[in-house]
Amino acid sequence: MNEPRGVTVRELPSYAFGPRDPVWWGVVLLIAMEGTTLALSFLAYFYIRQRVDVWPTTTPGTSTLLAAGAEVLVLLCSVPPTYVLTRATRSGDLRAIQRWMLIATLLSVAAVVARGFELHALPFRWDSDAYGSVVWGLLVLHTTHLGLGVLENLVFVALVFKGPVEKKHLVDLEVNGFYWYFVVAGGLAIAAVVYGEALLG
Repeated sequence: MNEPRGVTVRELPSYAFGPRDPVWWGVVLLIAMEGTTLALSFLAYFYIRQRVDVWPTTTPGTSTLLAAGAEVLVLLCSVPPTYVLTRATRSGDLRAIQRWMLIATLLSVAAVVARGFELHALPFRWDSDAYGSVVWGLLVLHTTHLGLGVLENLVFVALVFKGPVEKKHLVDLEVNGFYWYFVVAGGLAIAAVVYGEALLG
């Protein structure tokens, strides 16, 4: 008579960094979906652009460009603290995690504030014409990414300062940093396409 054979998972680690973590794959798929939405929005932008004689139909203006420039600068400045933070999660240095998490969160909030000024300064409404619609669509889409990133950062700030911080939370922090890189890349791409073309045109 054969005895049933089972698999023992008792000795497997309860957490893992990188592709060995299911949450990592979840965020990769989330980035793939949001990245596809962003890519389709860019396709709409260039599709409309080919069918309009004057592009952009309304120049963004100095105030908009200054706000967008400030946002790009803040997004770029948020990358080094996020990188150091994700490195600190591997070593489990709680003091470093607290410090860099706070700095990264403040910079993410500053990026949302700059986006608010940018949207307020736009000299056209979302329903003014096709150009206005596609530009507002790109900016609102990315603002959603920014807002979700800020909310997640605030939750992690509360966690790392109040505790208890478990090892599985360190993995979540690293994945959160990975998502923020996507948010930054999306913001830079939108600024380059929308405002770069307006400046060069």
